[in-house]
Amino acid sequence: MKWNHVAKSLVLALAVMVATSAFAGSSSKGSLHLSDAAQVNGQAIPAGDYQLRWEGTGENVEVSVMQGKKVVTKTAAKLVEVKDKFDRDATVVDRGAATPTVTEVRFAGKKYAVEVKDKFDRDATVVDRGAATPTVTEVRFAGKKYALILSGAEKAAMGESTR
Repeated sequence: MKWNHVAKSLVLALAVMVATSAFAGSSSKGSLHLSDAAQVNGQAIPAGDYQLRWEGTGENVEVSVMQGKKVVTKTAAKLVEVKDKFDRDATVVDRGAATPTVTEVRFAGKKYAVEVKDKFDRDATVVDRGAATPTVTEVRFAGKKYALILSGAEKAAMGESTR
């Protein structure tokens, strides 16, 4: 009797883990195709193929738009669950704005989409803690569509000026 209870609990826990990872997008990456130039987080992005990589779940997702190994831009976003899987990859672009702006990215065979937020919710500083010395890589501003992304030279200058 006790063993049966343990087995049921284990099956339930496994089912919850599978459901959570399916929604969270266990791969945390997807493709972005732009047939025309558009902007993401105020950054102009030329037409082409890109990779999206993200961290976080639900309302608090940070998305990096990558071309090869290069980060083109980063933005705040949220993962949105949908009822049915998407038939194909799609990029939703707001063409009513002064500059066409990516608002959502959908992925073939997935039941979620990445919805790009048009503004940051709060001030934030992104710190790379994987470096030998923690390094500020980005500064975000509440209510703004842009962030200050620091290059290697700027990071070095900041590191030297704070020593």
